[in-house]
Amino acid sequence: MKRPTAPRRAAVLSALTSLPVALAGCTGSPAPAPTDASSPASVTSSSTTTSTSSNASPPVVTADGVDPKAWTAVDASARRAGGIVALLAAVVSPSGQVRVVHRTGSTDLRPIASVAKLYVMVALLDALRDGKLTWNTAITVRSQDISAGSGSLAGRGVGARVTVFEAARLMFQESDNTATSALIRTLGQPAMATALRETGHCAPDRMTPFLTVREDLWLLYSAGAAGARSQWAVASPAERTRLISPATKSPAAFHGAPAWRAGLGYVASAEDIARAWAVIADRVRTLRSTGAASVMTVPSPGFTRPTGWSTVWFKSGALDSVRAGTWFAPASGRSPNGRVVVVLAADGPGESGVAAIGGAAAAQLERYATP
Repeated sequence: MKRPTAPRRAAVLSALTSLPVALAGCTGSPAPAPTDASSPASVTSSSTTTSTSSNASPPVVTADGVDPKAWTAVDASARRAGGIVALLAAVVSPSGQVRVVHRTGSTDLRPIASVAKLYVMVALLDALRDGKLTWNTAITVRSQDISAGSGSLAGRGVGARVTVFEAARLMFQESDNTATSALIRTLGQPAMATALRETGHCAPDRMTPFLTVREDLWLLYSAGAAGARSQWAVASPAERTRLISPATKSPAAFHGAPAWRAGLGYVASAEDIARAWAVIADRVRTLRSTGAASVMTVPSPGFTRPTGWSTVWFKSGALDSVRAGTWFAPASGRSPNGRVVVVLAADGPGESGVAAIGGAAAAQLERYATP
């Protein structure tokens, strides 16, 4: 497939700078999307101006001038994977504007599993910026931090001490659930609420309070959480804090079918995730933080990195049949624009399938990322 000519690429990027649009899915549900014509797996490209968010989150615009046919193969690979797949490919301008080049599939809130750790990184970078923490600040693991699932920190037991840098490294490199829970506790709920607001999460009430991984797994899996699950959707943040309190005293491991289909757990839209990356990139640039960049540079098996992506920040998530992957290439000498791909899937592709879809989208996106 031919690369667009330089004038055409410039025209596309120019068009992207001036088209504010409202985000879809801000009142959506993470339950499976309908399969009729109301939820088409097709390109969304519009220059219609509608209301925008009142907070200071990164603005999102949609491309005019992108040839939908150029994305046919990418869309076909997403459809072949089966299940529900939400795909978004965008560039992030030097000013932090998210410029959507292509999106397909569900635009509703989707379960994101460990991709929620991006919001923890936003809150952490804010704390570093404001001098509330340093990379060398020590964190002592408490019993309420110990979480089942991925990661090695739980094996070191209560009382283990790690630096903030080590906890962040474990959160990304191992998707360590205990390290993540310890960071959320250390940062506190006000910081997590600010992170959701700064990134423009389209339904922050669905993520308030921002649960530790231990609390999230208890709510999703535990038989003892049945009452909390039944009340969660209509409960206030204060009531939710009360409902979740037994999680700190319950065993860390649970079994059975998780309740994400009922609207519980970490949720976001693909656009939310793209905006989170835009904020992270801004914080890393402002802090000139090589530490943050290094912990987010994680191998992604099955993802074919475009030649223009000299660095790739990566976060995945997996829970039951949920598979999520998101990749971000920060701006470089080759391109002043960051590049982001988000794949949120359920009941369909496994980890390798999500990575393959992401790689195909990244390759196509690169054709538009360089002026």
